[in-house]
Amino acid sequence: MIIEKTDSLWVFGYGSLTWKPNICYRKKLIGYIKGFKRTFWQGNMYQRGTKEKPGRVATLVESKNKQVWGVAFEVCGKENIQDALSHLETRETKLGGYRCIETQFHPRDTFDNQTINVICYTATSNNSQYLGPCDTDQMAEQIIWASGTCGTNSEYVLKLAQFIRDYIPEDEDEHLFDLEGKILEKQNKSWNRKSSVFSQTIFDERTLNSSIRSMKLIS
Repeated sequence: MIIEKTDSLWVFGYGSLTWKPNICYRKKLIGYIKGFKRTFWQGNMYQRGTKEKPGRVATLVESKNKQVWGVAFEVCGKENIQDALSHLETRETKLGGYRCIETQFHPRDTFDNQTINVICYTATSNNSQYLGPCDTDQMAEQIIWASGTCGTNSEYVLKLAQFIRDYIPEDEDEHLFDLEGKILEKQNKSWNRKSSVFSQTIFDERTLNSSIRSMKLIS
């Protein structure tokens, strides 16, 4: 493993690590890794869901001609590296069901095509939380009702999509942005239904109060 050979460790994030690394790092670079695509096929029963209503979080699926954009963080010093690995072991492996792999990272701002050795975390189909592919509409429906110790599953997807849009505009991840659109659409419909019920309740209460006042005047 590259972590045994150096006092500098690079960690690549393509999901919540992009906007919430929670590790001590010296610098970060935007770029991509090759040979994978980002999917939301991994389930989550703790941070963004429960056993009863598991959430869906990003993972990597091998795909020969694809690339996944994200952020590489450089962690320096043995103590910081150990702290980072301990945090990621709990966050990604023990709670998330991921395994650690090594790959090559291609920085966006480079002129000599130099790559960086990185570690990243991916979930395969043989872990207990894996959910696999499904229709985007069905996936969004599952996500909007899931919530865990770190927040709602919708927040996870929407913050990732916003980060990519703001900082990596060249990343045209159709799967991510289609899912984002479906989630927002369903949230809007849910809000409209709640707003309609709330408005009807207020109307009924006002009607009832008006009737009571009228009865008092008559009596």
